[in-house]
Amino acid sequence: MTPPATTPPTASARRHTIAKPATLSGLGVISGRQVSVTLSPAHRGLRFHHLPSGTLIPAGPSFLSTGPSWTALRSDDVAVSLIEHLLAALAATGITDVDIEVDGSELPLFNGSALPWFDVLSSAGTTSLPGETSCLVVGAPTILHAGNGSQWLAAFPLDGWKLVYILDWPHPLVGLQCARFDPATDDFQTQIAPARTFALARDAEAARAAGIFQAGDASNVLLIFDDCLSETPPLPDAFARHKLLDLLGDLYAAGRPWRGLFIGYNSGHALNHSLVKVLAGAP
Repeated sequence: MTPPATTPPTASARRHTIAKPATLSGLGVISGRQVSVTLSPAHRGLRFHHLPSGTLIPAGPSFLSTGPSWTALRSDDVAVSLIEHLLAALAATGITDVDIEVDGSELPLFNGSALPWFDVLSSAGTTSLPGETSCLVVGAPTILHAGNGSQWLAAFPLDGWKLVYILDWPHPLVGLQCARFDPATDDFQTQIAPARTFALARDAEAARAAGIFQAGDASNVLLIFDDCLSETPPLPDAFARHKLLDLLGDLYAAGRPWRGLFIGYNSGHALNHSLVKVLAGAP
């Protein structure tokens, strides 16, 4: 691992929130229960309100937690899970401040993409807030490895932010795929948001049997069987695009915009979270 600069450069971004409240509900695949989420305008960063316990959990590196195959924010023994798709949509739309009330311990997965979140944010609209928020800046090239080198995640200094993701799976229906996202030139709504969560069918069945997912099925996860897919992917290189979507959401779990170029190779939530904490100087 190459450590980040001791004193990275600073940058700031204009603050934005949603123009009006929005509520949407869906199935929680971990619990198997319906979950309702209300997004409200705010001026105190990104904050999750876990209504059953009354716990407020701000987005930030010290609250970041890794689930079996998802991202969560945790405060003591209270967590809100499966937040990465909403956070990716918030990052892509430039929303820096919003209150998120959840009447359960997870966000709905919907169809496994970020499109439902992007659509509700678009309907709510965006409004500017006074002042600016400080960005997390990549001060020096930083590379983390996992899986004996079969996974890595790198960050490089950049004026702005871009993401690249390379997926290299041995499965013949996946293979080698590459995705990129530059907010200056690419359209999140059509190029990234529709890409769905995916899993090998046998792994999804094992997760259900182990009680990790109570309601995971082909309606919310694109399943990969030995010789077919549960449905045709909505985009070319859709699996790499979804992994990039997850990376974007995991980065935004830090609670602030980033300045840097991020390149992932077969990385997942655990490695994404490790990089966020290294770059942010969090334990």
